[in-house]
Amino acid sequence: MSDPNDNMGVGGGQMPLGPVASMEADSKAMKSGRGRMLAAMIGSVVLAVIALIAYMASGGETEMYSQFGRNINGLRTNNFDVFWGCALRGENLGDINDNTALMAAINRRAANGRGNYARHVRDECMETLAELEPALQALIPPPEMQEKVRELEGAVGQGRSAWSGYIAYLEGIPEGEGYDEEDASEHVTAVARSWYDYRRLHNELNGMIAEKLDR
Repeated sequence: MSDPNDNMGVGGGQMPLGPVASMEADSKAMKSGRGRMLAAMIGSVVLAVIALIAYMASGGETEMYSQFGRNINGLRTNNFDVFWGCALRGENLGDINDNTALMAAINRRAANGRGNYARHVRDECMETLAELEPALQALIPPPEMQEKVRELEGAVGQGRSAWSGYIAYLEGIPEGEGYDEEDASEHVTAVARSWYDYRRLHNELNGMIAEKLDR
C-alpha cells in the first residue's frame, strides 16, 4: 500500500503554521507600535497648538506688550525725566515742548553759571542718564519693536556724548569771559537733538504698543 504523501511531489505537503503565524504577529505588533507612536506625536502637536491658542486667548500676548510698555515708560520716568529735571532744576518740564524752549532753558542756566552749571550737570545729573543706555539694552522687546529700541539707545548715547562736549565747552570758558549763545549753539543744538529724538522714538514705541493692545 502506497503512502499518501508520495503523490504530493517535492515540496508538497502542508506548510507548518507556527513560524509564519509568529512573523505575522510580530509585523502587526511593529505596525501597531509605530501607529501608536505617530498618534502620540500628532497628539502632542495638537496639544501644543491648543495650549498656544489658549495662552493667546487668555491674554498672554496682551500681557507681554503691557509689560514692555511698563518697562519702557518706567525708564522714561526714572531716568530720562529725572535727568532733565536735574539738568533744568527749577524748570517746569511740562512747559518745554520743543527744541527752542529747551535750548532757551539750557542757555539761561549756562549764562548764569557757566563752569558751575557744567559741574552741576556732570556731578549730579549725568549718572542717571548714563544708567539709561544699559537699562535699554537689557530689555527684551517684542521682535517688531527691537529696531526702534536700538534707535532709542542710540539717541541716549548721542545725548551723553553731546552733554560731555557741552560740559567741556563750558568749563573751557576763560575766567571773566561771558557766555556766548552763538558760539555754544553747536553743542546746545546737539543736546536738543538727542532730547527730541528720544521723545519722538519713545512716543512711536508707545503708539506701537497701543496698537497691539487696541487702545
